[in-house]
Amino acid sequence: MKNVLKKDVPLYFYIKVASALIACSPTVLTAQETINRDTLQLKEVEVYGKSVNFYPIQVISAKTFEFEAIRDIGDFLRQEPNVSGIRKGGAGIDPVVRGFKYNQVTVLLNSGVKIEGGCPNRMDPVASHVESENIEKMEIIKGPYLLKYGPVLGALINLETTLPHPYAKPEIHGEVLYGFETNWNGQREHIALDGGNDKVFFNASGGFKGYGSYTGGNDILYNTSFQKLYGTAGAGFIVKKNHQIILSYAYDQGKNILYPALPMDARIDQTHVGSFNYTGRNLGKIWQTVEFQGYFSPVHHVMDNLNRPTAKTMQAITTVDAWNGGGKLTGNLQKGAHKFLVGFDFEHVYKDGDKQMTMKMITGGDTFISVKHANVWLNANVSNAGAYAEYKVPFKKLDFTTALRLDYNQATSGDTFRLVKNGIAYFDDLNSNYFNVSFSLGMKKQLVSWLYLSASLGKGTRSPSVLERFIKLMPVQYDSYD
Repeated sequence: MKNVLKKDVPLYFYIKVASALIACSPTVLTAQETINRDTLQLKEVEVYGKSVNFYPIQVISAKTFEFEAIRDIGDFLRQEPNVSGIRKGGAGIDPVVRGFKYNQVTVLLNSGVKIEGGCPNRMDPVASHVESENIEKMEIIKGPYLLKYGPVLGALINLETTLPHPYAKPEIHGEVLYGFETNWNGQREHIALDGGNDKVFFNASGGFKGYGSYTGGNDILYNTSFQKLYGTAGAGFIVKKNHQIILSYAYDQGKNILYPALPMDARIDQTHVGSFNYTGRNLGKIWQTVEFQGYFSPVHHVMDNLNRPTAKTMQAITTVDAWNGGGKLTGNLQKGAHKFLVGFDFEHVYKDGDKQMTMKMITGGDTFISVKHANVWLNANVSNAGAYAEYKVPFKKLDFTTALRLDYNQATSGDTFRLVKNGIAYFDDLNSNYFNVSFSLGMKKQLVSWLYLSASLGKGTRSPSVLERFIKLMPVQYDSYD
């Protein structure tokens, strides 16, 4: 056999094999060193699985609207099924979901941060205090099923803003956006920066929007111009393994916003939103996560009729200061296939507003000026304390979920619209308390990988808002009376 190999196999074959081994040896060594010494980082991984939702939910990612011309979030949401909006001007479209509007639709930021607008006629609904450039995703949950975000009646819209997140190694990223529209006669600029490492991370952004009035197809000029200036900043820290803290701040200012469908225009609307978020993961065999969130969101709103023809005889300027503050504590537990969620939250709303009316009367060449003041709200306060729980379990190829929420709501005000007739006083109740119970049940069965059936039942109960309780001497589109 040895003689056959030596005779039949040429010498240059052995030379080629030896050369190939020598050429490949550095590559083999380098790959081995990389595996042993370095960690390969993947940019992005998406994992797809079957749906776990028991109720109708729509998720809109930032990639969907990143390059769309969005002037207002409420305007964009009107493109979604079963969602419309109430337009009063070029900005501040108020979402309507399945016919539910105003406080019947809960709109919040980052799964818990709430904002109380200053205008009685809702010039500035919650979505108007956030710009689309700072949104990571939007969630629309139809129905009173998801109770961990507060007492929900008709629908819930959750706006997840961009928050800082850790990086495996030190990195820094930035982006710049400029856009303009000829139809709406406007432009927008946006700049953002984020970075950090696996211990400390940050983000910051800012931008400007300016849109003018536009002329319709009927050659009528619609006064809908507005200006927006905004900025955000955030910082995050990994204080200990599985323990994360994120601080964030956002500023949004609207200026000279015209509303042709309302009796006044917004001269200035300033919003500050600060939040503190703590997350602890893998805390024990049963405790999966513990989350705490605290926030504070003051709003300063000034509106007037100085651009209206009525200002020649009567000028009205209304100034409202409103703020919303609160927090929530939530814990997720799991034992086997049983999943539990328990939590507590608190919300406090404060509003105080003054309307100054200057009346001009010209008689016999002389001008007489009369100035009057009226309270829109006077130290109005509403507090809501809630406790909630959710339970999920699979049973015989079916998935079940149930949720329960209890709320205690209390309100008081400095005064209200008090009438006395025949010795009987009307509308003089300054204090009101409510105890509300909300619940939901859901069941789902996965038929095949791409088809499932679900059924849900829910009862949502909410308490009257500050507007419904204490507004006076101002038409607010609820009925035909002041």
